[in-house]
Amino acid sequence: MGGRRYTESKEMRSIIVDTSPKDTRNRGSINLGFEIVAEIYDADRCNWFDVITKKYDRILFNVIYPTNMLNIVPFLKNNGIEILKDKRKSQPYIIAGGQGINHLGILDRIVDETFIGEADFLDNTKEITSHLYTSKNNTVIEISRGCKYSCSFCEYTWNYGGKYREKNIDLAKKQIDIVHKMGRRTVNFMSANFTGYSKFNELLEYTAHKNMRIVNTDANYYDLANAIKNKYFYHKVIKIGIESFDEDTRSRVNKKISDDRLRDLFEIMAEKMNYIHLYLIYGLPGDNYESWFDWLQWLSDLRRKRSIGYTDLFGGNHLIHDKQIRFEFNITNFEPCPLTPLEKSPPVDFEKKEIFLQEWMRCLIDYGFKKPLSKMDYKNARGRMGRKENSYKLLMQLKTSGEEITYKLINVFPKGVGRSILDDDAQKFLNYK
Repeated sequence: MGGRRYTESKEMRSIIVDTSPKDTRNRGSINLGFEIVAEIYDADRCNWFDVITKKYDRILFNVIYPTNMLNIVPFLKNNGIEILKDKRKSQPYIIAGGQGINHLGILDRIVDETFIGEADFLDNTKEITSHLYTSKNNTVIEISRGCKYSCSFCEYTWNYGGKYREKNIDLAKKQIDIVHKMGRRTVNFMSANFTGYSKFNELLEYTAHKNMRIVNTDANYYDLANAIKNKYFYHKVIKIGIESFDEDTRSRVNKKISDDRLRDLFEIMAEKMNYIHLYLIYGLPGDNYESWFDWLQWLSDLRRKRSIGYTDLFGGNHLIHDKQIRFEFNITNFEPCPLTPLEKSPPVDFEKKEIFLQEWMRCLIDYGFKKPLSKMDYKNARGRMGRKENSYKLLMQLKTSGEEITYKLINVFPKGVGRSILDDDAQKFLNYK
């Protein structure tokens, strides 16, 4: 991508910078890509808001979300490093990588080299051989990378996830043994689709025999029905991407499942689960939102059936109240991004979205998913309504722009950004010339 020539040397001192915001949720969780690259480069570690005291030959920025790029320049400024690479001369060689960076060269005038995705430029093997990683409260064993499905809206599939590949089950078991000997009783099997792992049943059985609990619950509905039927599947929580409650829309985005099959799946989940977390996308091309409201009513009826049952005791019908299922609906904005089949699709229409959200909130209350006095707006929704318009437009600029916005990256957020960006601050970025 241009810039200075880089010569590999084992003597080079490296540091990897976590660009995640200070107020990131679950800050104690393990950033797997960060740890893998740090290990490969034998790099020291720091956060973007740190001031480093040593001199380094190589600085690596880990960017797991596009807005995290806005924390690169503040780190360089705070540490007296020239921002534009053409002026750096003998200063550190700078690399940026991760799934938060696009393929359009957005950082080309700032960093010397860019890598996109999951460090596969270093480990492009057919099988995954990564180590297990632990922190104070977490243990992570990676079992797959990439995705074997091709949903047309998904950047991970088409852009940075790479081909689907897995960790050998024997290596996974050895790592489980290590975790067990450490005295830990929970493990996170890192995967975009945990239930899609080809040795899923064997992995579940082995973990159960070690008397260990699996904490991750993300699943693809193609694999979920068989997973739930496994006797070792102890989860009472499941997180699953539905994307749309309209059958035709799901078919158009290559996430094909009929309404009938989806109802069957919910019936199965209702028997096993106490908490069902659904991911939805507002703004997919041609979506029919009347179907969304019909589904809310159907799920409300299912929830009521699950919470109230009848039994014959001493010859009479007696009403039994069971624990009611909790449903959580997480709506994000559709993001038409380069290299995906839907890259030319129109962005979200926020006037229409606002009308939809008002009706959606009313139905959540009417059907018993929210309390009557509940108030949900962008401020208190904890991301469950997607980004506001200006923040969304900022995000889309980061996903679809190249080096033409270099000076926006340099000048608009001199102190970096947090997990959310205020509307007025996002407007400053959009208006900057």
